[in-house]
Amino acid sequence: MTTKRAVAPKEKARQKGHFSGHETFPLRQMWLTKAYRYAASHNFDPACFSDDSAIAELGVGKNMVSSIRHWALAADVLAEDSGTMKPGRLGQLLIGTEDFPGIDPWFEDTNSVWLVHWALAGRGKRSTTWRWLFSKVSESTFDRDRLASQLSQWVSEEGMSSSSNTLRRDLETCLRCYLPRYSANSGEEAAEPLLSELGLLSNAGTQGNFRFNKGPKRTLGVYSFYFAVLDFWDLKHAALGVQTPSTIPLLNIGLDFYSPGRVFKMSEEEIEIRLQQAETLTDGGLIYDESVKHVSINHSKLTPRGSQTDRESNKYDLASHDFSSKEVLV
Repeated sequence: MTTKRAVAPKEKARQKGHFSGHETFPLRQMWLTKAYRYAASHNFDPACFSDDSAIAELGVGKNMVSSIRHWALAADVLAEDSGTMKPGRLGQLLIGTEDFPGIDPWFEDTNSVWLVHWALAGRGKRSTTWRWLFSKVSESTFDRDRLASQLSQWVSEEGMSSSSNTLRRDLETCLRCYLPRYSANSGEEAAEPLLSELGLLSNAGTQGNFRFNKGPKRTLGVYSFYFAVLDFWDLKHAALGVQTPSTIPLLNIGLDFYSPGRVFKMSEEEIEIRLQQAETLTDGGLIYDESVKHVSINHSKLTPRGSQTDRESNKYDLASHDFSSKEVLV
């Protein structure tokens, strides 16, 4: 007779969080374009932001140079891989070079800003607090001190490590990214935070109190929304280490942590209205079945120009439809 050995429960895997790098400067207008064009002019040398010339060429102080680099990496405008720097997919799509510009190099279309918001709060590779704020905070209104306490508790529960002061500074920077400036000095200090035009956060009466604005997102293009739906579904299953299913339930899109519904603060009704148009707008690449309330994905029909199916290229090409007839493969 054999005796079964008791299996000890697995400890929760220690996660990595990213709570610094921005030097407490919120992401400002033109910074992403500056970062991409500067890196391109230096052949994407990973050391270019450390050069003394960066201060003069970017026209900012040393700490702002570090901040600009951080935001470009966090927003997928630039990417790092094994000690090298390269163009990020969003940088290629939107910015490009002066000789070969992208579809919106100066972020004149609000869809560009929505895509940056998704990179920070949906993907959150270098912006853990952004991801936490838009997905884990369920209250419509909240105050800064309570948020700081909740963030610290969540970081501890998730097995991450950071000091309370670092978390508080990161949270303050996150909030300032979405709120308009009421006073400014000059130059870079006068620039509005890029994300403030989305209207996702506002002050709620007394100082230190804020609210999420959960109304219709009229400036969010339907293709940028579809991009986020597909990206969310891929990220969710990549984290689980399993193949991405070809159907997405409506409830997952609206209610899952880090889903478009939470990150964009959208109602289920608005999500469903957008999905009902999907079959026509994507030529059958996405089909919403109202009877079972789920979306079917056919990447072979999403693949641009009949090339071999590439999920990442499909998603970015889909997002490009919100800007013009100009389509860019990245």
